[in-house]
Amino acid sequence: EGLLENDLQKTQLIPIQKLKLKIPPLRNLGNVEKIWSAMATWNHLESLHLLGSNEEILTGRFSLNIKQLTLCQINISSETMTILAQLPNLTLLRLRELSIKGGALTFNGNDFKCLAYLELVSLGDLKELKGDRVPQLAGLRILHCDHLNYQET
Repeated sequence: EGLLENDLQKTQLIPIQKLKLKIPPLRNLGNVEKIWSAMATWNHLESLHLLGSNEEILTGRFSLNIKQLTLCQINISSETMTILAQLPNLTLLRLRELSIKGGALTFNGNDFKCLAYLELVSLGDLKELKGDRVPQLAGLRILHCDHLNYQET
């Protein structure tokens, strides 16, 4: 087991509510699934900020109590968005400096049931927002998404 995995196991004893985590390249992490399994057990975690290394790292589950999530410098796919869309308490989602596979974010009517605020910043690959309105969305901030053709309706 790597040092990071040992540290994550120790955190199960502490009720973490807010965490900012910089994730090194995958080759330095060892078994990523063990890390995601440990994080999924953090039932008190409500705010998570992940700063990645421009790799797709979101392969696991999140604590269902997450209310605020910031993802920065991570590659995400439609599967990742499906995972995020099912977080029942997510009210704030910030996507910053990400690479979006396929160039589109798709929202379905049953997704993101509690999401009140969505921030999209410097998503160079993002060309399109597709799908239905997010039911509870009160705020949308889009900055430096130069290829996005977006018209508010």
